[in-house]
Amino acid sequence: MLSIIQVNKTNVGMFIEGIRHCFKQAYMHLIGPSNSALEFLRAEVDFALDNDLSNDQFAKVYLESDDDAFFVVIMNGQVIGTRGIHIIGRECKFVRLSILPASKRRGIAELLCQQTELFAKSHHCTMMFLIVWGANVVSLKFHQAMGFDVKKTEQTCGEVYMTMKKRVTHKRRK
Repeated sequence: MLSIIQVNKTNVGMFIEGIRHCFKQAYMHLIGPSNSALEFLRAEVDFALDNDLSNDQFAKVYLESDDDAFFVVIMNGQVIGTRGIHIIGRECKFVRLSILPASKRRGIAELLCQQTELFAKSHHCTMMFLIVWGANVVSLKFHQAMGFDVKKTEQTCGEVYMTMKKRVTHKRRK
């Protein structure tokens, strides 16, 4: 059975290790065991685990504002998917979409996207955006299928990153 839980400042301690495990497994699966071309990403994963995904920093980074949110998908007591949202004015920035490799292609990412879009609507956002690492073709294609378009491409430290955006549609009242 699947559950989606919104992590907050009071319950984050219950989920932090599962969030860290899910993130690490998702990215290490992307990198692979011996891809020296992606060693920089391995270092970024380790940095994230030691910094923004550490026990003492998580709430400061992902739940900084009362309007920010972080969702986890739980199956059989294990965190199998995550996604965070930062509200910036009328825009929502999506961060840290991570799915355990064994749980991919089961609709978990779509479920998290639907949940975060509902959250964006409830906070009256007009635009949602995220930044995708250019080599992460799976994420790029997934977000395009979810209605996001590449709006900007930048190169930082030799790596390409794409900003993807999607307009939030609100039902009009009659």
